[in-house]
Amino acid sequence: MVEIQKAPRSSETPREKPSVFVLIGPEGSGKTTEATLLAEKLNLPLIVVGDLLRDRAENDPGEIGQACRDMFAAHAYLDPSLVRKIVAERLSKEDTLSGFVLDGGDRTVEETEHFPETLKLADRSDLTVKIISLRLAGWKSMERLSTRQREDDSVEGSLSRLSRFYYHLGERATFMKKNWNFIQVDAGRSIDEVHADILSKINSQ
Repeated sequence: MVEIQKAPRSSETPREKPSVFVLIGPEGSGKTTEATLLAEKLNLPLIVVGDLLRDRAENDPGEIGQACRDMFAAHAYLDPSLVRKIVAERLSKEDTLSGFVLDGGDRTVEETEHFPETLKLADRSDLTVKIISLRLAGWKSMERLSTRQREDDSVEGSLSRLSRFYYHLGERATFMKKNWNFIQVDAGRSIDEVHADILSKINSQ
């Protein structure tokens, strides 16, 4: 008897070569939730830039730690050169050799344009970069953030971070589309619907 193999379903995501999946989106778009689900599905390490910076702020008594503490106090972004150093240090660990999921990268034009340098510093330039852009209306972001219980989720802080995310977004998106695989997903739906759409679009590439 000849066994007929079925084509993989959209929820089964084959990867022909090691890839890095970078999730971007405004506050409240569910980046970390979707990044966690994707990392679990693909059996890849999840790297959350915000967690790396928070860890430095809490545990690094040196200059980089102080820069992170100042950043959080001002609801601002860290100097891109420091972000590259912190992220590259994490990416250089052995568990990222087969790829990884990155939540919170490429937040500014400089971070975006220098992401190849970050990969090079970590010796991960061979990875295929896939950007997953979560789209969400500003009012919906604020609505979701109002129900979240994070210390830095004051109205002032949330508005500041939303403003910074949208600043030069078009320029960043243009660079991403030119250089990497770029996937857009409507993040205004349920967690499961967004997750299924991400997997489907990854499969279709």
